[in-house]
Amino acid sequence: MYFIVSWDISAENPLWREINEQMRNCFKNYTQLRPVNTYYLVKISSVEQHTQIYTKLKDVAKAASVGVEFIMTPAYIGKKGFVGILSEKWSDVNAITG
Repeated sequence: MYFIVSWDISAENPLWREINEQMRNCFKNYTQLRPVNTYYLVKISSVEQHTQIYTKLKDVAKAASVGVEFIMTPAYIGKKGFVGILSEKWSDVNAITG
């Protein structure tokens, strides 16, 4: 089981880096892959974990002093037919998406 999350932070460095790190910390204890900037595949084992991470991300976004927007997929089970150009990262994508 996994989900995808991506975000946009309306700030410049160093504030952008600080908020980005807070967002990433919401799922730091989970297996994850960042195939492209601020686009993460995160491996989870339950829908409850998905809900907990969503709540943490929402709290960070709402608490930020600048605009933070994110989009998060539902929890997926199995491969969903990803396509694209990722050089050497396809085996990592497949490891998370199973």
